[in-house]
Amino acid sequence: MAVDEYLTRSRSSPLDISLFYMTLGASAPPPYFVTKVNTIVQKVLAHSHRWREVLFDIPAESVQTVFSQLASDVPRLTSMIVVESSSVHRKHTLRINLSSAHHLERLYIFTPTDVNWGNTIMDRMRDINVTPTSLSSFLQCIDKCPSVISVEFCTDIRTLSVPLAKIYTRRLSSLVKCRLVDLDQDLFSGLLDSLHLPALKQLDLSTKRRLRDSSSFVRFINRSQPPLEILSIIICGMPTADLLDCLHNIPRLTVLRTNITHFSDVTIQRFLTPSSTHGRSLCPNLMSLWLIGGSERACQNAAELVVHRWHNASGGADRIRHVWISDSEKDSFLDCDGITECGEEGFEISSKDDSWTEYCGSFEIAVFIYLFFNFNPCYYRADRSVEKYLNPIYRDRIAITTTMYSTMMTRTLQDSGIRFPISLLAVYEYLFF
Repeated sequence: MAVDEYLTRSRSSPLDISLFYMTLGASAPPPYFVTKVNTIVQKVLAHSHRWREVLFDIPAESVQTVFSQLASDVPRLTSMIVVESSSVHRKHTLRINLSSAHHLERLYIFTPTDVNWGNTIMDRMRDINVTPTSLSSFLQCIDKCPSVISVEFCTDIRTLSVPLAKIYTRRLSSLVKCRLVDLDQDLFSGLLDSLHLPALKQLDLSTKRRLRDSSSFVRFINRSQPPLEILSIIICGMPTADLLDCLHNIPRLTVLRTNITHFSDVTIQRFLTPSSTHGRSLCPNLMSLWLIGGSERACQNAAELVVHRWHNASGGADRIRHVWISDSEKDSFLDCDGITECGEEGFEISSKDDSWTEYCGSFEIAVFIYLFFNFNPCYYRADRSVEKYLNPIYRDRIAITTTMYSTMMTRTLQDSGIRFPISLLAVYEYLFF
């Protein structure tokens, strides 16, 4: 088999391995399929001491195999990405021991997992995106990573949401990008009251239901005084007054994404007129505005702000050069007085659904997987019919991809804005059942 040959010929060299699995026409893989995947997993696990960069997109049962047997034998590991291809609602908690991964810089695990660092301080860790089992386990995870630059906290329906027994604030002085999404009240308050991020430049914050209390965000901004440049804040139930007070403390902001309803007749004046307290209007450096939701009057107010800043840029505030707005509000926005003239001079408006993830650089892994499936000529493309490419009895397949650099693919990924190094892939093994 190709994987055996690769592992043999690579001898003692560091291994960069990507393992993908796909089941066509089934919501969950059949048992014999998982067995086949586990056979390959066991082979690469035997060489875990040589792993350098690994990317697994495998069935839930195989993820459990990897995590339970990894133990403490990954001294060369620098990047680990794990995706659970077929989610299952298991009763037990997944745990992974990475206490020997002293060189680890990037960890993405897209299934609820407790990470055991042992007594190791992960000084090289820069990028963490771990679906948490609970808030306390997540905070314990980042406590071991004092130099982390980017953190993502994305909840899962299996993430426990309970108030912290005791809250203390941890200062992460290197963290510049933070994404905390789909939070409920306990997770929202617990996270923001536990973090002090004085170097933060990009924050993506959202809740999945209406909050009783959003004051944790106000305290977080007042405590951190971050040099924020990009802020996405979609918090159902947050009073507009709280948001505006926070915006006064982040004058460097160049990109704001929020609910359009915050732009009322009253609040718009704080964007137009300098404050007697602060000596400036809100968000004087704002260049890109993303408006979520629908409100015709708020839409008109936002257009008024754009036109005002466009014609008064020399008055201490920059021009707003770009606005994202929903399709349902786009025509109303374009009909507002002065917008057409701004457009003729370079102002841009967009409404594409997935523009934000492209703009802010999130979901790099999703982009990588998309490119792999769509640009790899050897691989089945999911947007085409099964019958055209496969005999119906060959509905399951595995592709294991192991490293050898592909100049074309590497360039494609770089052009797409993926910032981390991933070795790309030239040896394929297909198993048809």
